[in-house]
Amino acid sequence: MEKQTVYIRLSKIIAACKTVSSVCTVAITLAMVFSLTGCVKDELYDTPHPDKGAIVVQIDWGDLLPEAIADSYILNVDGYEQTASGTTNTVERLAEPGEHTLMVYNCPDGISINGDIASVNEFISGRAVGSRIMPQPGYLLSMSQTIHVEKDDTLHITAKPHQWVRQLDMELSVTEGDYDRIAAVTGTLSGVERSVDIRKGERQGTAAFVRSTFTVKGDKCRISFRLIGIVPAERQMLTVDINFSNGDTQSIVSDLSEQMARFHDSNAPLTLTGSLRLPVESGVAGTIEGWQIADGGNTDAH
Repeated sequence: MEKQTVYIRLSKIIAACKTVSSVCTVAITLAMVFSLTGCVKDELYDTPHPDKGAIVVQIDWGDLLPEAIADSYILNVDGYEQTASGTTNTVERLAEPGEHTLMVYNCPDGISINGDIASVNEFISGRAVGSRIMPQPGYLLSMSQTIHVEKDDTLHITAKPHQWVRQLDMELSVTEGDYDRIAAVTGTLSGVERSVDIRKGERQGTAAFVRSTFTVKGDKCRISFRLIGIVPAERQMLTVDINFSNGDTQSIVSDLSEQMARFHDSNAPLTLTGSLRLPVESGVAGTIEGWQIADGGNTDAH
């Protein structure tokens, strides 16, 4: 009787263990299913901004003259502006996925930016107002392009700004007459450009003129301008006004349109040279002859 009771109790224990084992198996299976389901729901992201994109801008200064490289500039994304410096910067505001406009430009001395139009400032001194502009503005740089931003990503852009301002140097050598008689010389150049659309990357054809003073040293008279460009539809006319020590004056006009026709083709300074013939007696006009580009090409303008 005792043996039978032991067998009955043992079978109940085994049955209970089987039941517990089944429950454990089911529980483990469910846990694995829930665990796998959880992995599908918890998405993995590449950045801390899964719904937006970041923009990193690296400036390529390679096409610019060393003196034209800007100490600071503006990063503009769809109107959001951020002052930057150096070579590589991250736009502080994240961007929504899709297309955006990126602009890079600087604000040099002597040039004002109104919307998308950058213009050389008027030269204001007493009565001199209007189409006379500053003869030596800073170097204006700009670029604009459409970019496409992906969410949960960082877009790296290499920006190559365009150098709009080019230096023009002129040197006159006195080849006739007494240069010691020269008291002062001024130069006025017309048909130069005043404005550029930095978004479109286009000069506006807004004609202006610049005026400055020649430095006179011995038989050499030198002058320099920095110009956004020329207006091809206009003539580039240089008027040289000479004051002599005895009170006499001379005004000599030269057409430099041919020499400046390709002014927009390079960033490097353009140097024009000419031969100045001073009047040797009263009533005789002076002339400037042999205008040429310093690296070659000889044409007369007098």
